[in-house]
Amino acid sequence: MALLSRARTVARTIEQDNCCPCCLLEFSEALVAEPDALDELRRGLHELWDACVTAIAVLAPEDENAAFRRSLRITVSRCSLHANSHNTAAKDEESDDIDLVHDFVDAACGCLHACLSVGERSAVSRAQKKHKAFSNKRGAWPMRQEDLFPSGADSEGAYSDVKNIIRWSMSVEKSNPALLLADMLFIAHPIVFPAVMAERDDLVESLADWIFNPAAVRMYTRVELPDMDAFARGDQKTAAAVAVMSSLRDAPDAEPNSFLVFTLDHEDNLFQAANIGIGVLTARHGPESELLGEVASLAAIMHTRLAQPDSVACSAVRARLPKKTSDLDLAGVLHVLIQTLAARRRICAGPNCGLSVHASDDPNTVFSRCSRCKLVQYCSKACQRDDWKTGRGIQHKLACQVFCEILSRSGVDLPLDEFQRKLASLSQNPQAQYELSLFACSHQRALPMEVVVRAGQIHREAALVLGWPNVISGANSDMEYMDRVFRRQERWASRFPSF
Repeated sequence: MALLSRARTVARTIEQDNCCPCCLLEFSEALVAEPDALDELRRGLHELWDACVTAIAVLAPEDENAAFRRSLRITVSRCSLHANSHNTAAKDEESDDIDLVHDFVDAACGCLHACLSVGERSAVSRAQKKHKAFSNKRGAWPMRQEDLFPSGADSEGAYSDVKNIIRWSMSVEKSNPALLLADMLFIAHPIVFPAVMAERDDLVESLADWIFNPAAVRMYTRVELPDMDAFARGDQKTAAAVAVMSSLRDAPDAEPNSFLVFTLDHEDNLFQAANIGIGVLTARHGPESELLGEVASLAAIMHTRLAQPDSVACSAVRARLPKKTSDLDLAGVLHVLIQTLAARRRICAGPNCGLSVHASDDPNTVFSRCSRCKLVQYCSKACQRDDWKTGRGIQHKLACQVFCEILSRSGVDLPLDEFQRKLASLSQNPQAQYELSLFACSHQRALPMEVVVRAGQIHREAALVLGWPNVISGANSDMEYMDRVFRRQERWASRFPSF
């Protein structure tokens, strides 16, 4: 196979520091165009991906990388395909305008992005289905945590690698480093998110800038590459910003409030950037653009967290404003909880635990699920025993019976309206409301904050009806406090330190 032979050559040249960045960029595009061959390369040529990820890890955007730059200049000058495109680089070794290192990093990130995200057997696709973090029967890369984080499988090594990718994302004017960051967040959110938070302020500013001006993507090297280069066109950087924020919010192992914590205090900046970006995208592509819809959804989320009238939002944003959680009944809260618990296969549900498979001693272990309700899983027998006997506010052995009954009536995948009809009797049962709202609040790390607060309201109301104690801290009758909770979410981030 031509691509396989070419891939072996690419891996060898990367390892020997004499890979032409233009050729590597074209190769990354060829990977996307041939998904079947790409799948074979994932299984049979791990050295290619190892070479790419290692090469990026040893290069830092804040360093001069002088020796590597000189090597790239020599390589490009000898390249029969691209010497003319970079003849200025070969002649002027002191040129600041032409940075082949940035081109190389972008191309290497493009190869890894293709490997991790293209096709049904990619790591991104597997992350939505697998109990394990990395290992897979087909032997597709990455097989181990250290494959993706070559500086070490420990938290310090992974932190260093992720931080480097983040800084390349903010330094390279093309989109592949940011797309690779989005892939890594989706695949290994518990490992990647702490590094993202450490670079939060700068990264949010960059994301806002990419959304603000979708047409701002340009060639960093300021030289013209062949026509086949498709990585510097159109809305690539805006799409990359959307991908990063989608992974922050929707990754299988993301805590529901990760996106809230990441964007805290930056809502206005992101809202204004999205509003202007919507105008640019509308002018370029019309109001039905898929990317415009993604940006409008981001603006809608930011709008709900700002004390501003709906009139300041454009029609595309107003059409995407989320449903108010104050409208949720107990069945609505349980619908969110059950769907979230069913999807969180790699997070321990033990009281005061929350360990992820990624952070466990063996990232390729499988957490054991409750054999009855099959909704929650545990990292150890001790956590399972603790949850069964004591729980977090309510014993799982009590909640498990109720959940088994609910699931026998409804199932996990029912739409909300059907789910509510199936469980209509719960709305007439104060004791069930009292106990199940308490159980929902006890799993606050599996629910968005506003849903936890709504569960607290339901619990308080049921407690008043039954004359039983209200045992949820913060679920009081101070309506001014409750209004602050719903209108400005950052104010309750400090009120609830567990978030």
